[in-house]
Amino acid sequence: MTKSYDVIVIGNDLSSLVATELVSRSGKKTLLIKEGKVPDVYSESGYTFNLDTSIPAGLGTLDAVVHPYLENDLYQMNRAALKMLNPGLQIITPSHRVDVGREREGLIRDIEREFPGSSSRVNELYDAAETMALVFSRFTLENPFLCIPWRSLKTMTRFVKAFIPLRREHLKFVRRLEGLDDTLICLLDAQASGLSDRLHRCGDGYLTPATPYFLNLPLKGLFYCAGGKHLIAESLTERFLRQGAECTSGCEIAGVDVDEGYCRVAWAAEGTVGESLGERLIVSSKWKKLCDCLLNDRKGRRFSQRLNRRRAKAFYPFTVHMGLFDKGIPERLAEYAVILCKETGEFRIQEVIFLELSQRGDTGRAPEGRRALSATRYIEEPPERLGDEDLRRVAADLLGDLEVFFPFLRENVDYLDTEKCLTLSRSCGELTGCKIPAERNILSVLDCLPNRTPFENVFLTGDELLGMGFIGEVLSGINAASLAGASPAAGGRDEKRNDD
Repeated sequence: MTKSYDVIVIGNDLSSLVATELVSRSGKKTLLIKEGKVPDVYSESGYTFNLDTSIPAGLGTLDAVVHPYLENDLYQMNRAALKMLNPGLQIITPSHRVDVGREREGLIRDIEREFPGSSSRVNELYDAAETMALVFSRFTLENPFLCIPWRSLKTMTRFVKAFIPLRREHLKFVRRLEGLDDTLICLLDAQASGLSDRLHRCGDGYLTPATPYFLNLPLKGLFYCAGGKHLIAESLTERFLRQGAECTSGCEIAGVDVDEGYCRVAWAAEGTVGESLGERLIVSSKWKKLCDCLLNDRKGRRFSQRLNRRRAKAFYPFTVHMGLFDKGIPERLAEYAVILCKETGEFRIQEVIFLELSQRGDTGRAPEGRRALSATRYIEEPPERLGDEDLRRVAADLLGDLEVFFPFLRENVDYLDTEKCLTLSRSCGELTGCKIPAERNILSVLDCLPNRTPFENVFLTGDELLGMGFIGEVLSGINAASLAGASPAAGGRDEKRNDD
């Protein structure tokens, strides 16, 4: 059985859904292939847990870096479920707690309370961060792929003109960091790292021009999706199916063959063997067979080596999901929180816990009087490479560290299945993103993986490309769709910029 399409998309993540929706909206015959049985959501005993715990940001705002697609499409499709948070994020250490809300004055007061005498310098820092965020926004709009455009003198000239003010404001921001308390800088690192897919260590110089953008982002608004973040994925799926796109789920991809005129994808599902032909192919960077099935020849080997070098430095998420009685949760704990378990003056991702908590009264995610909590720690190896005992130790250490901050945690647990958490962390690698350390170089933000591959008709998508978390996931899908032929009216970037 062979069917032909204009565009084939392979992936389970949000960026693949965005790319599929945009390409199909442009009138192209589109197929999305979701290999394996990767769940979109985990529901058990009345609880619903987000498997992708990245924080929805950039929705419903007029921030310059945000593509109109986030405002006009994703936000509008899910408007009833999306709730803007204040505070959007909470940073907790053994001796400090800072609420990162929408009012800058309140944030400065919080920091002054925790770090007396710092308000003046922090205010200057946020002045510099706001200016830098605007410059970075303009730069991103002019260079949506965040890669050095070697293709022509014209694109290089445009790039250099945009890069000069970026470099100037970056240096100003770095100077504002000098003299700040080490623990305070760790809090800034935690915020930027929690909202992106890069590990930022501002005190050591490991930051990117995007770092100030993530410090400024909660002031624009972070969102909670009532009922679960999987509803965003479901709204996209419903829309592209209405537009005529097809979706094959739970299949096994046997091979991918790429030629100049077509892409051939062989697959098998429930005893049926099929073959799909596409003029163009979009592939998620999280697809586990990317290197083995697509980048396995001489043409793709160099790209594969670059991808593997980046991943060799990465940290991977392991998440424990639990249902708690509301009475055991601190009254002022925010829906999104970052816990620094130790105050060493150095930000170490292995000693950080990222929390995602359902809102009080959200009965779509937890029974009345209870709440769903997902606690994530990043480890040095992908969970699928570790044995059960190794992961059980990670889970036990994570729960032990949580109990230091929430002494009544264990006695208020209503639901916890550690073995299921082991299985989910291994199977959800194509949904959740790893975190890659930022380089000590302003050009590191431009060391993003490009959407283009060595094959002219194959394009990548995924948050790993831009390192910008939820926003980067959506923007990478927009970029890939644009390269695959989606019109700007369908949400793609301006096509005149696609020569980058």
